[in-house]
Amino acid sequence: MPEHSWKLESGQLLIADRNYDAFWFFVWLMKKGCDFCIRLKINQRHLVREFVKQGLKEQIVEMIPGRSAKKKCRQRDLPVLPIKLRLIRVDLPNGEVEVLATSVLDSEKIPADQFGPLYQLRWPVEEKFKQLKFRVNLENWSGKSAMTIFQDVYAKLWSCNLTVWLSEEAERKIEKDNENRQYDHQINWANAFASMKRWVVKLLCGPFIEECLERLTILFLTDLSPIRPNRKYPRNHKKYQREFFMNYKPCT
Repeated sequence: MPEHSWKLESGQLLIADRNYDAFWFFVWLMKKGCDFCIRLKINQRHLVREFVKQGLKEQIVEMIPGRSAKKKCRQRDLPVLPIKLRLIRVDLPNGEVEVLATSVLDSEKIPADQFGPLYQLRWPVEEKFKQLKFRVNLENWSGKSAMTIFQDVYAKLWSCNLTVWLSEEAERKIEKDNENRQYDHQINWANAFASMKRWVVKLLCGPFIEECLERLTILFLTDLSPIRPNRKYPRNHKKYQREFFMNYKPCT
């Protein structure tokens, strides 16, 4: 079962991307009494391809498990009976088509046109994971033991929380200055986390705490990121293997 299953309770609605497109996962969620809105892989199932080909906005379909899906269900002590799903078509501005599957079959409860914005609500969570993995390097551990990994993870999360807390004064000034700017600006969090990494020891152990706080606030305000509405770039779907090697582990 997914390691985050403890977060799911009956009556909740889970939003997830196409990495969660699995028959056994749909059945498992239904067994827990949870609704879901999950993006499907268009080229993986015949019924999804037919749905896109017909050009329908929504359709209730019966998903029948294949041999592999039945095997995975039995491994998890789940039923292997067909399930009913509601497919929703979402047309993107660039011409691409996304297909969402939901267990909410009642169109009056959640109309089809609300599923596109609903699915986009997952972005802040995904951006936070990207921030932790690539900006904070959460997976770059200084050792292999469980204790070391726990120490590294908690230390980096604590440092992130401290950065956000200390940035409140800078954010108030940015919000005031935004009134006279063409675009609203925000803190460049990549640089903010990097600055905190260099200053956190001086901040906690040095004699000049007030000077450190002032210096950090100046650093937060020096490099800002403009918020340009509706700016989009083509997505690069190439996958790069990013690894951290123990023989090049950090010293601090």
